[in-house]
Amino acid sequence: MQNKIEASDNFSPILKIEGKSSAPLSKNQVQFNKLTLKIEQLENTIESKRVLLAKLNEVYNKKIPPLSPILAQSYIELAEKLTDVSKLYKFSKSQVNSLGATILDLLDEAFCHCEPTPEQEALYNEWSGSSYQEEIETQKKTATDQFAFFAEMLFGLKVDPENFTGSPEDLADLKQQLEEQERQRSAGKKEKKKTAKQLEKERLEKEKENIKAKNIRSIYIALAKVLHPDTETDPELKVQKEEIMKKVTVAYDDKDLVSLLKIEAEWLKKTTEHLNDISDDVLSLYIATLKEQVYDLEQELNSLSYDPMYQNVSEYVNHQEKTAVNKINAEARELKGNIEFLKEMKMQVEHSKNKTQIINLLKRIGMVCVPKDDFDGFFPF
Repeated sequence: MQNKIEASDNFSPILKIEGKSSAPLSKNQVQFNKLTLKIEQLENTIESKRVLLAKLNEVYNKKIPPLSPILAQSYIELAEKLTDVSKLYKFSKSQVNSLGATILDLLDEAFCHCEPTPEQEALYNEWSGSSYQEEIETQKKTATDQFAFFAEMLFGLKVDPENFTGSPEDLADLKQQLEEQERQRSAGKKEKKKTAKQLEKERLEKEKENIKAKNIRSIYIALAKVLHPDTETDPELKVQKEEIMKKVTVAYDDKDLVSLLKIEAEWLKKTTEHLNDISDDVLSLYIATLKEQVYDLEQELNSLSYDPMYQNVSEYVNHQEKTAVNKINAEARELKGNIEFLKEMKMQVEHSKNKTQIINLLKRIGMVCVPKDDFDGFFPF
């Protein structure tokens, strides 16, 4: 009876060359061990960060979004109430300006949390020098102009602000421009006559890449022979081998040497003695692959903060879970406090006896209207 395969996501703790007897490890063996350890640490860090961000997302989505429509409605109701009382008293021109500015600030805050209805747009237009839709178009134009400026300054890309909408077609055109620039740069490099030393270096690099690919492929083929489900008659083993073979294929496609070596060590029943037998030349090629994996993992770790999936909690990526949850709870308490404050202000406006009281309330209301950058929370694509 065949032994059943124990399927596991982690085939071994850390891939490591132990060395033979008392002989010291070679320079390449030491570097190999450092890189595999670094990869293991990065993978664990990335996984723990993802788990943390997923948990924080769950807490955030439970606490914050439900408050947004309530907060938006509180801003709007106060703006409407101020509009009502503005018709009860005769205010000076400067007082009307202050009143109008406060109402517009309240509506701006509200529209950050909800789409305005036609009636709410009309209220905005009543107090604004331009319509709400005109304001939106102005913001779009300003943002697009800024994007065009940075696109040309940083990448040399030509963007027509008048016609650029940020559509998939526009973005595809920018990508094509970048690819064409890269082709032109590559062509320019090729036109220069290379020295014999440069040609020899390119030949050696190409040779190394070919050997590295062959080594990765040889591991893949060896594993495929052992693990291919078509060679298995036992139904349970067949299913298990199918799952393991999927991991082998993914690792091979990604040129993930560490995963392939781990699977090889586990399923071919080889220990770290197998790593001891790898020649120094082949080990140097493995090291080059491992360095690439370290770089990719570092990029992946850094990019977690910019993942749209975690945009609401990305600022907490380097916090402990308890600290991050406390900060989210504090944010929720602040929003609830703002809602209560707005309701209180609305009540005080309703019970105001004269315009002086209204003007004094405007100063307090301004506390919940934080000035925003023109580009805050907005971009046309």
